[in-house]
Amino acid sequence: GENLLLAIQEVVGIEADHPIIQAWAKAYGIIADAFISIEKDIYANMLWQGFKPFKVEKIEVITHNIKAFTVTSNAFDLSQYEAGQYITVDVESEKLPYRAKRHYSIVDGGKDFLTFGVRRETSENHEGEVSTILHDEFKVGDMINLSAPVGGFKVQNLDKPQLFIGSGVGVTPLVSMYRKAALEGSKSQFINVAATKEDVAFDNILQKVTDENANASLHVHLRDQEGYLKADELKNYLSEGIEIYICGGTPFLQSMIKELETLNVGDESIHYETFVPRLSVEV
Repeated sequence: GENLLLAIQEVVGIEADHPIIQAWAKAYGIIADAFISIEKDIYANMLWQGFKPFKVEKIEVITHNIKAFTVTSNAFDLSQYEAGQYITVDVESEKLPYRAKRHYSIVDGGKDFLTFGVRRETSENHEGEVSTILHDEFKVGDMINLSAPVGGFKVQNLDKPQLFIGSGVGVTPLVSMYRKAALEGSKSQFINVAATKEDVAFDNILQKVTDENANASLHVHLRDQEGYLKADELKNYLSEGIEIYICGGTPFLQSMIKELETLNVGDESIHYETFVPRLSVEV
């Protein structure tokens, strides 16, 4: 706050005891106190503070570029995580001159375990630092540091129909949300979008949830066979009061939101999560 006030003084050309500066100081104090209070509430509800060690119990290959990591600990009741939340991993490697942190969505969890999905991030000239370390260096039996689960992407109004639309690794947070909605008795539908059959993520878990709940239904949409998911198909899943959850890359999110808008679905019914800042998603 001090630097902000000094900048205002310098730009406007007034002294520290000027009423404008005094007013800004008071306003900044009120805002800071509000954020401190919110932060305290968040920490109070977290299962633990900071980073804690977990044992890598299982590593499963999901697709050519996605792995699922199951980690265990007896120190916390991990079943208390909320569907749709994510953890942060803190790793070090000889490849990096510093410790690195990344967020990964939780697929499943129980009293002493959490499972999260990691896509190997690669492009023509770049490989993701943490994802490549997890994919290439970590093995069963290793220890990994995790933060407590957090996040606000959650199922809402479970008395209404629920529709989940995910693409690629974007399916990850939706898996637990679909399970929760199905177990709560909501009419739950899931559209798992993938480029090819080999790219379908977490289909085994989704199929298990579907098989065990009569109120749940699953459709795998393959772009190489069915083309892009469009309004003509989406309209078959819509019903009055439906809550819709979308997760995937930015182009996928933009496409789905625009298709739903052509079907007159209100913004209040569309909930989405992307792994980039929300300002990057133009709607």
